[in-house]
Amino acid sequence: SNWDRARSSMTRRCRSILTAVAVAVASRFCRRDNNRPLTFLAVLVLNLVGSSVGFHSFLYFISVGYAAAVGLTSAAVLLAYNNLSPHPIPLLTNLHTILPLLWSIRLILFLLYREYLNWPQWHDKLIEVNQRAKMQSKFSVWMSCTLFYTCISTPCIYRMQHSITTTAAAAAAASRQNLNNQWGVLGCVGIALQIIGVVTETIADAQKASFKAAPGNRNKWCHTGLWKYSTHPNYLGDVVFWMGTYLGGMASYKTVTQWTLASFGLLGVIVVIKQATEHLDETQHILYSRNTQGFGEFRER
Repeated sequence: SNWDRARSSMTRRCRSILTAVAVAVASRFCRRDNNRPLTFLAVLVLNLVGSSVGFHSFLYFISVGYAAAVGLTSAAVLLAYNNLSPHPIPLLTNLHTILPLLWSIRLILFLLYREYLNWPQWHDKLIEVNQRAKMQSKFSVWMSCTLFYTCISTPCIYRMQHSITTTAAAAAAASRQNLNNQWGVLGCVGIALQIIGVVTETIADAQKASFKAAPGNRNKWCHTGLWKYSTHPNYLGDVVFWMGTYLGGMASYKTVTQWTLASFGLLGVIVVIKQATEHLDETQHILYSRNTQGFGEFRER
């Protein structure tokens, strides 16, 4: 019928348009040049590989895979840009990417320590969840997490990119100290927040792990150290860290695409952490209401 022919024609046109858009995006982001040692496609693949550990255990997509994806990307960015840059990368620019690498290593070690040594019951829970997860769900979560982890890594990539676009003449005329001074107050604040965030997260995780490892404390509310002042200091540290990473790269965002990807990454962190804390508050209310002291301290927060 005429309607079928019209619909078929419209479908072919839509496919042609989508193909043209895909080719344009690929040519824009996947082409390697001297100012972009790592293409967008390469970064995407690194995050795909890092987060793929979720196929071993479903919840790894949002835990170990999260850290592995960030770690692989950070290491690749450091190696690629420092090796191919026509002049030395400024210290603060390297530090901006080194900190996510250290953050990822710390998180992986802590998560594995908690699962296999500090809390073996959690390992059993992970196995149970993984057995219930369908392959279709795993692929869906894998793709979503890969895009998210790619976005949160973009501030480091854009800052590195901005650094090597400095002309050879300008680099020769400028001292390394002057290049570091180009960071400005906002960039330095970003670095400081990264350090504060990772230190806060590290201390909070260590304090809770130590408390829970003590005899009789596994099902009690942790109320020592930073946990006396915040219900989720580890998550607070995570948000502060990624806020610092975003601010550290802000001066290098030059296009709408760069602003969009970097902002989407930070927004994703905030949304995910908010949802995680709300879910934990509900489950902890049920768990710690059985313990008068723990429930009282939980309510005070």
